[in-house]
Amino acid sequence: MRNGGHVTYYLVASRRYDNLYILVNNLVSFGVVASLLFGVVLAWRAQRAAK
Repeated sequence: MRNGGHVTYYLVASRRYDNLYILVNNLVSFGVVASLLFGVVLAWRAQRAAK
């Protein structure tokens, strides 16, 4: 599924959000935050190494 595909499924099917939706939504959110933090750490390390 493309990004947000699970949300579209629940909207089109008029389904209530269940545990699968909550799990997928939380995993996607965690992945975004983890990627941002990883990028920040890499940038900090690169800056320190350049000094």
